[in-house]
Amino acid sequence: MRFRFFIVGMLAPLAALGCGAQKTDPALKANSEILNKDPQIAIDSIDAVADSGAAGATAVPALIKALASDNKDVRWRAARALENIGPKASLSTAALIKTLGDDAPDVRAHAARALGALGDKNTATIDALAALVTDKHARVRRAVIGAITQLNPGPEVTIPLMVNVLEDADPSVVVPALQTLAERGPEAVPGLIEALSHPKGRYWATLVLAEMGPAAKSAVPALGGLLDDPDPEVRMQSALALGEMGIDAAAAEARLVKGLSDKADAVRYACTFALGKVGATGAIAELEKSEADKDPFLAMLSAWAVAKLKPDDQAAVNKAVELIVAALKSENANVRHGAAKALIELNAPREIVGPPLVAALDDSDPEVQENIYGALASMGEAILPRVVERLRDPATRDKALHVLSRMGPAAAGGVPVIVELLDSVEPAQRREMLFALANVGPAAAEATAALVKALDDPDEDVRVAAGIALGAIGPGATGAVEALQKNLKSTDEVLRLISVEALLHIQPDDSQITGSAIPVLSDLLKDGKTDVTRIEAATALGDLGAKAKGGVPALERALKDEDPAVRDAATEALKKIRG
Repeated sequence: MRFRFFIVGMLAPLAALGCGAQKTDPALKANSEILNKDPQIAIDSIDAVADSGAAGATAVPALIKALASDNKDVRWRAARALENIGPKASLSTAALIKTLGDDAPDVRAHAARALGALGDKNTATIDALAALVTDKHARVRRAVIGAITQLNPGPEVTIPLMVNVLEDADPSVVVPALQTLAERGPEAVPGLIEALSHPKGRYWATLVLAEMGPAAKSAVPALGGLLDDPDPEVRMQSALALGEMGIDAAAAEARLVKGLSDKADAVRYACTFALGKVGATGAIAELEKSEADKDPFLAMLSAWAVAKLKPDDQAAVNKAVELIVAALKSENANVRHGAAKALIELNAPREIVGPPLVAALDDSDPEVQENIYGALASMGEAILPRVVERLRDPATRDKALHVLSRMGPAAAGGVPVIVELLDSVEPAQRREMLFALANVGPAAAEATAALVKALDDPDEDVRVAAGIALGAIGPGATGAVEALQKNLKSTDEVLRLISVEALLHIQPDDSQITGSAIPVLSDLLKDGKTDVTRIEAATALGDLGAKAKGGVPALERALKDEDPAVRDAATEALKKIRG
């Protein structure tokens, strides 16, 4: 059984950079504000939900209604919020298809992107999107092709689309079309190689070949030839594509070495990067010369490439790390961004790479931070002690939580510290800690007692997060069963719903638990104050399958619910129960 309600808050990355700054979940109060007659109040609420990503799933019913608003800005923002929520907003598919016919191009574009993000590749969705491939507005065409690419319906649909799209001179439309072709794999490479021979298509083809990496190795000779192209951007992208092909592009080494003397800085950077990636050991001498270049970024990349080519040379690795760390302190955000990526790509010992990455957590640039969060999380248990140190420091606690949440089960060693700190932090930060525990999952079982205590927290968001975490721990949280059962009588319908779902997740095969869950879910389906509560209750009954026959009467009544999404959820649940 899937643990749904609010679980997206656990699974999604902690919201943007504001971990701990948000006092309440915007989705919890959005339903009463999204449909406000004052457009600005509605817009502010929708934007807050959009910023919360998948955690905004509770606002889907209200967002569906907002798609029909008289205000264009409300409509496109509602579509954007549904896009950010992603698959958890699947109930909005029909409404978004209808919105593709909106008079405003911004609304059509956002509706298309939302359909792509939802992931439902049914015929109705694909046909509705395909009808807008030739929309007169480039923004809509780009969004439509991007959505079709994301849904990947198959060559029988994408190939005819290619015929229409490639006739369009707008480069921003050609890119996603080429990406669609690339998703066909190696069989698409001949077509992309052909595109390299056309001045208007070669730049875009190099981008796609780079995404394909080693699978496009047959394009190496053609890409090598483009390193002499008169357009510096084509030369740069060709070098980057060769680099992404790794050792399969070693044959292009001589051409890449020649590119180290290119007049364009970007081309020299790209060739340096590629030489390090393709294993061009014959280029080490040239790269070592560039380590002394006056351009600090080129010097850093050169040292990085040498370290990649001489991984057992400790002096080379240390020099690369030294220059990369210096670049992480550059005033130029692009340089810091590149340095963070270089440190990740270096594959140096974690004890060398970890400390500068932890220090770089203080960077104020969002892109740099995102790179660092991901890099540290990927190091797993090896970096955990340093992240836990940052967790103890109030000044860096929010950023440490970003990393821990991404680490998932690998953060299990940090569970005792989270439990220790829970009572000493503000409610919003306590909530994020509970979500981090939820991401750890079953390995966070030792936190069960603390989570049971959090079920009585004065803050509603904290109580919700505690229920989510207990459900994510699953059978290891049996110590919470009694407390969760008490919550089944709570006057707070959200807490009742979360508690019953947590119980079903902790003891999925316990007939007594199932027996007590069915009437609770039936009552919530009948009397739930919000559309979301009724939808979730219906879905939970459906997930129980044949065991939920006692909930059939409530589901049959829900077939007449005033909200179409509730009716749809009840219909699906009855199908599952009746087989």
